[in-house]
Amino acid sequence: MEPFVAPAITASATILSAILAALVSVANLRADLRTVISKELEIYNSLPEGSAKRGLLLEHIELQIEHFAGSNPARRSGSGIVLGLIILSLALGGTYFMALGGGWWWLLSPGVLFLLLLGGVGLGQAIPKVPRDDKGNIIT
Repeated sequence: MEPFVAPAITASATILSAILAALVSVANLRADLRTVISKELEIYNSLPEGSAKRGLLLEHIELQIEHFAGSNPARRSGSGIVLGLIILSLALGGTYFMALGGGWWWLLSPGVLFLLLLGGVGLGQAIPKVPRDDKGNIIT
């Protein structure tokens, strides 16, 4: 194996894991609009009847409901796409070593085939724009 391949693989794995960690944390921070509206309704109900802030909050809640009703809930799963691409890149890296090294490297072929199938199926489920829940699972 060439001397620059091992550091390149290590650097690539580090970069990919940092990107994946960032995407997962962003997905966890994104709140569902239904949850936000229900919490604001709880706050609205807890305010006293004559409060001036109560009317402002009600207008804000109504605007959010209009936005929610008019918005298209269909979206792609960003973390699923990234995870699928990472798995496919691992499979392509294994294919590279199999093709370049030959011999015993061909013993990796069942694992590489599994990674190709896993990454392809995962990517195929993550790419279509369909309604999804907070975790990115398809809502049927």
